[in-house]
Amino acid sequence: MDRFLRFGRRCWFVCRVMFGIEERSIRAQNVALHKKLMQTREQKAMLDKVPEQMILSEVRKVVENMQRLNDSLTKTEKDVEKYFKSMRKDANAVIDGRLEAEEATMRDIVQMQLSNQNMLQEKSEIKKESTTQEMAHSVSANMSEENIAQKKEDKASTDLTNSVSHKVEIALETKAKKQQDPGT
Repeated sequence: MDRFLRFGRRCWFVCRVMFGIEERSIRAQNVALHKKLMQTREQKAMLDKVPEQMILSEVRKVVENMQRLNDSLTKTEKDVEKYFKSMRKDANAVIDGRLEAEEATMRDIVQMQLSNQNMLQEKSEIKKESTTQEMAHSVSANMSEENIAQKKEDKASTDLTNSVSHKVEIALETKAKKQQDPGT
C-alpha cells in the first residue's frame, strides 16, 4: 500500500511539472518572498529614520528652551538694573551729602587750626616781649625759669599744630578716596 501511495504521489508530481503548475507556484512563492523582503527593507529604513527624527526633535526642543531661558534672563537683568538704578541714585545722594558735611567739618577744622596757630603765635610773641622785659630785670634766676616755661609752651603749641594738621591730612585722604571710588 505504501508503494502504491508513493507511486501516486510521483505521478501527480510529474503531471504538475508537465502542465507547469509547479513552476507557477514556485514563481508565486518567489514573488511573495521578494515583496516581503522589500517591505522589511522599507520598515528597517523607517526605523532607522525614526531615531534621527527623535534626536532632531529633542535638539529643537532644547534649543527652544535655551532661547526662552535667554529671553527670561535678559528680561530679569533689565528688571534688576531698573530696580537698582533708583537705589544707586539714593546712595549717591546720601554719599554726596556726607561728603559735603565732611568738607564743611574739614573747613571748620582748618579754620580752627589756623586760628589756634595765630593765637599761639601771638601768645608766643607776647611771651617773648614779656620775657625780654623780665630778662632785663632779673638776669640769671628768672632767665632759666622762663626758658623752661617757654620751651614747654613751644612744645605744646607744636604738638597741637602737628596733631591738628595730621587729622586734617587724614580727613582729606579719606575724602579723596571716596571721590575716586564713588561706587562702593
